[in-house]
Amino acid sequence: MSTPGGRHDEWVARDAAVVWHGFTQMAAYAGNAPVMVERAEGRELIDVDGRRFLDAISSLWVTTLGHHVPELDRAVIDQLGRVAHSTMLGNGNRVVVEFAEALAARVPVDDPHLLFASDGAAAVEQALKIAFQYWTNQGVRGRDTYVAFGGAYHGDTVGSLSIGAGGFGTDVFDPLRFPVLRAPGFDDPSCVAAACDLVRENADRLAAVVVEPLVQGAAGIEVCAPEAFPALGQVCRETGVLLICDEVATGFGRTGTLFACQQAGLRPDLLCLGKGITGGYLAQSATVANARVHDAFLGRRPALGPAGQCGVCRPGRAHPAARRRGRADADADHHGGRGRAHRGHPGRGDR
Repeated sequence: MSTPGGRHDEWVARDAAVVWHGFTQMAAYAGNAPVMVERAEGRELIDVDGRRFLDAISSLWVTTLGHHVPELDRAVIDQLGRVAHSTMLGNGNRVVVEFAEALAARVPVDDPHLLFASDGAAAVEQALKIAFQYWTNQGVRGRDTYVAFGGAYHGDTVGSLSIGAGGFGTDVFDPLRFPVLRAPGFDDPSCVAAACDLVRENADRLAAVVVEPLVQGAAGIEVCAPEAFPALGQVCRETGVLLICDEVATGFGRTGTLFACQQAGLRPDLLCLGKGITGGYLAQSATVANARVHDAFLGRRPALGPAGQCGVCRPGRAHPAARRRGRADADADHHGGRGRAHRGHPGRGDR
């Protein structure tokens, strides 16, 4: 990978001396000729020796509009001139409100409320805990089980690993994972029908169903027909079981519509977003709740008392600079910019 007189090998050695890369065997890292990025432009990464590489995996499914986009750069710089971070614990921030309003107008969720986090796995973890606390707040006990799919991948926190189907060497954590009811993966055409049966048979102990609409990316881009999914939404409505849609990977134009739920005919109770939410500029995610879920946490309901407070919230993660970048991203999408920048950026990745 090195070039005569180049700096690549020096930087790889410095990297290996202090950085621990996720999902990477560090004993083999230096020998695998990693790309050592210094800067980027458009669809290309540029290494420390000036060589250009097509960012064909969109830096793990996040760079939806390309690198070093002038209007997005300006949005971040503008926000840094105002404030980089302020807590959302009992206080607000103007640009957070603006960004939440922009997303609320676009997500396939009824009367949405956004709870921000740092990454996709955290957004899923929040959704799992919110679903459990939703029932607890109403005095319902025993709704602590989830339906998930074979081949699923939802992240690497303990909760997201539990609803995921394993793989990637994560079996070492099996003692930490909690059990779920597992429908077949998307490689089985009957997977959604099987999930519907599990919901009907176990509704009184289910907190939620968790699904990646249309595409299971980490399973090898397994695709399920969009016409199969409305039945899942219908059985959740009939039984009252919450529906969680994980669009961390599929959201923001990855499947042809802004959100895969739009093709699948689903209106989830909880929607998990990440990756493309800031186009790769900053680490950010969100858990979007509908009014049914959000209102179950309002302490003004006498029956809820102090338990009405959301016990999973991490609002300090609502980073204003990320919000400003995301607000510009939403504007680009609204004006048709996303489709142009997105083409040529297929990719796979973790969270």
